[in-house]
Amino acid sequence: MSQEPAPPQTPGETTPTPTSPGPESPPPELERSGTGCGSVAYVLITALLLMGGVVVWRVSQWRAAAPPPPPLELSTCLVPKASLLQGALPGSIPRLTRVRTLTPEEADTTKIRRGKFLVKGDLVIGVARGQEAMAYPLRFLVWHEVVEHELGGVPLAICYGPWDGGVGVFDRRPIRPDGTQLPAPREFFPAGVVSNSAQLIGDTPHGAQATPESLWSSLQARAVTGPAAKEGLTLRRVPAEVIRWEDWRALHPETRVLAHDDQRLKLYGRAPYKTYLGSDSLQFPVDPLPPPGIPRKAAILAVRLGDDWRVYPVDALVEASLAGQSEVRFGERQLRFQAWRNDEKPATARFLDPVDEVVRAYWFAWYAARPEARTLAEDFAP
Repeated sequence: MSQEPAPPQTPGETTPTPTSPGPESPPPELERSGTGCGSVAYVLITALLLMGGVVVWRVSQWRAAAPPPPPLELSTCLVPKASLLQGALPGSIPRLTRVRTLTPEEADTTKIRRGKFLVKGDLVIGVARGQEAMAYPLRFLVWHEVVEHELGGVPLAICYGPWDGGVGVFDRRPIRPDGTQLPAPREFFPAGVVSNSAQLIGDTPHGAQATPESLWSSLQARAVTGPAAKEGLTLRRVPAEVIRWEDWRALHPETRVLAHDDQRLKLYGRAPYKTYLGSDSLQFPVDPLPPPGIPRKAAILAVRLGDDWRVYPVDALVEASLAGQSEVRFGERQLRFQAWRNDEKPATARFLDPVDEVVRAYWFAWYAARPEARTLAEDFAP
């Protein structure tokens, strides 16, 4: 029987090592009894020690059986090789292989263990394609990291990097350097590999497997190692929003929402990265780090118009927002936006004017991954 992969550890936590159950002192009546009772006590103590030995041996076998980090093809590597680290063992991030969806009304009446399926302030990745709309809750993505789903006839990969806060929704049919699109979609899966603490996803053109053929950067929207990097393949980013469930539902009453995996209900009530997000320290080395001013893990929206980028800290947008709509500068243009505080959950913001691209991530990860796109918006530049 295959063993269910263990969920990612919360940074700062350590997995308790099972200890052998120690023998208890025999009751006084056994000590005072004759050799028969003494023999019984000896047998009981021996049995407990043997049971403890079996437990420790079994755990050691599980650890010994854990697969090593996969061999990566690095003859073509478009990120610093020193920045590549195996953050999780292959297969330890549970894939969501069967996608189910619910209507908002079904979501209202669905429970996960004893809690609600979604509450109003829960963040979702919202995607609208034609007449179809979908919400992908971050409380599920934090465990699965990559979900493959077809929406509006487009095969999508919905990606979330818990270490870097990066959100990416991509057409799974890569783009060649000449701008043409490959007809066959790639299969993407969480590879457990990071570059400068930012998520890299694995791919194979022939079905998901533990060892990736190539690695792709969600923040850079391109292949960064392996044959796909050698070919110069990139991914087309599909417009998406990180937004509160109540707001997405109001904007798209016809939306459906990604359902949970029934086999992993106990995971969804936990917050595996709470300790990590509670400080400004990073789990993995990052170079370069951004200058002082904005907290490293501040959520930002990077906006592209043509060849120009501007970075907007989400909390700064919240502070700058007025009742209803507000505006910020992008060069000589003004962009309308909305922003919301969200109680104890992360704040959200969305731009109302058409832009070419919007990416949400943590400031440190975007700064390291996209040196050409670090410019802070005029309203927030020092």
